[in-house]
Amino acid sequence: AAVRAGEPVTIYGEGKTRDYVYIGDVVDANVEALTHGTGIVNVNTGVATTDDQVLGHVCRALETPVTGIIRAEKRPGEVDHVKWGPYVDYRFAAAISFGVRDA
Repeated sequence: AAVRAGEPVTIYGEGKTRDYVYIGDVVDANVEALTHGTGIVNVNTGVATTDDQVLGHVCRALETPVTGIIRAEKRPGEVDHVKWGPYVDYRFAAAISFGVRDA
C-alpha cells in the first residue's frame, strides 16, 4: 500500500531472507501430500529472497519507484534467515515476480 501511495516503506530487520512460495504451488503440494499420505511437508522454492528484493519486485510490478525506505529493528519472534526442515520437500519454480504480479 505504501508504494502505491508514494509513501516510504518500512523494512524490519536487516538482511533477513525468506523463501516466498506461490500460493498455487502450496495448494498443489498439500493436495499431493493428502493424496499420497506423505506426512509433514516442506513446501519451498529453495531460493532465499531478501525484503529489499521483494520491494524491487513490487515496484516493478506496479511500475512505481519507491520513495524511501525506513529501516527499523526486526520485530520480536522474527527469524533472520530461511531454514528448511528435514522433511519431504516439494520444490517449485514459480518466480517471485509471477506471484507479485498475480497478487
